[in-house]
Amino acid sequence: MSDEVTGTFWLANGPRVEGTLKLESGTYSLELNGFCFTPQSWDIQPDFIGLSGDPAAITADFAPRTIHGELDGAGPVTLLRAHMDTDLLAHMFGPLVQRFTGPSYVLNAHIKGEDHEVHGIRWTYNFSTRHAGWHQDPPADVTGGPLRGQLKPWVFDKEPGFELHLSEPAELRVVRQGVMAASTQFLVLWTGCEMAPCHVEIQLSDGNWHECSAPPSGEGKFSRTKLLPLDEITLQTLARWLPMAFRLDPLPYIASAKAGVLQIDAQALATALEGLHRRLLGDPRVFAPISAGAVKRSTRAAREAGVQKLVESGFDDQALAAKLFSEALNNIDQPSYQQRLLEMASPVVEVAPGLCGPDMSDWVKSMKNIRNDQSHQLLDHFYDEEVTQYHIASISGRWVLVLRILLEFADPTRLGLALGESEAFAFALANMDVEDYWPGFSCLQTFRASQETSD
Repeated sequence: MSDEVTGTFWLANGPRVEGTLKLESGTYSLELNGFCFTPQSWDIQPDFIGLSGDPAAITADFAPRTIHGELDGAGPVTLLRAHMDTDLLAHMFGPLVQRFTGPSYVLNAHIKGEDHEVHGIRWTYNFSTRHAGWHQDPPADVTGGPLRGQLKPWVFDKEPGFELHLSEPAELRVVRQGVMAASTQFLVLWTGCEMAPCHVEIQLSDGNWHECSAPPSGEGKFSRTKLLPLDEITLQTLARWLPMAFRLDPLPYIASAKAGVLQIDAQALATALEGLHRRLLGDPRVFAPISAGAVKRSTRAAREAGVQKLVESGFDDQALAAKLFSEALNNIDQPSYQQRLLEMASPVVEVAPGLCGPDMSDWVKSMKNIRNDQSHQLLDHFYDEEVTQYHIASISGRWVLVLRILLEFADPTRLGLALGESEAFAFALANMDVEDYWPGFSCLQTFRASQETSD
């Protein structure tokens, strides 16, 4: 289909208006020769057009919409998340037209919107099948999580990808995020490269497949692997990942997010590592040798004793005292933040010695301080010493998060070897060394020494 095509377009229960649709890089722009709806914030008179300025009306006008169309010689189309992009001033000097832009469309079908249920999804990436370790694998069943089904290799236009037939239909937005985006994010973590789907199709209730553009994300082009190679990914690997991705979301995206404000990055990573422990291991009980009931009774006794002491000291609000003691003791049978971080970082440091500095307990303490200082705004200054501390935490915390997720799927020895060949990892360690945060200790030299020993 041509990148620019004419047709007739309409909203549900609205008038049909002729217009021109332009498709480009997965997005679209639409110019109508009239209005498919009258903007609430506009006051259209024979001799002038005014703007009301009412925030409610303006917000309603620019809310995303689903537009249906019939393209001349090309069949039906659905434009998803269409935002009005019309310049009021232009209408004072030109014809009355209405413009929309949006990130996604579906060809050869009319669907009600992103909440429309689909029965399958398939997509490809912009690299050769020789890079894809899964492209000749037998089908694999996705048996966990909310989106279950059968996963298959798929090739379109000589480019490899995946195809998932769902056991039960699910909303398009859920499938795109929970299957396609989650799979892409796994490839990003695995390879250390930016990646994006380049051709997407969805299966509707009639059993037919329809092209469905995906919003652009990153450059979408395969580059030299920076960590683990794509040819070591199997369909079974991805079938195991998809249920876990629902449990971990949004942590994989935090792990590969681009650097931003230093304090926000460090705080997000400090909390993400705690969250990763909860998502992977749950809340194991600290006092597991005894029953939860016994711990509850002990907690109640401690609360009552504490309240009594406060009353004896002159505090007369027993209800408030009991409430505060209950809140303080509420998580006593759960691992502390330090314990959670130690359990997350310890297996990572085994494959990447030096990443967390010379003393794991000091690294954990630093991460805890960052989390608390930023959550409760305890710092009254942010000088060079804090900048260095947060910079180290951001680099090391991000790599701990990435590597701990990958250790659920990659052999530790293989991952360690891949890190030894990774220029990105070496630069990360070198960037920490240049800060001289741990005097007399080199993250990079420690890691390289471990590689020589393993060799």
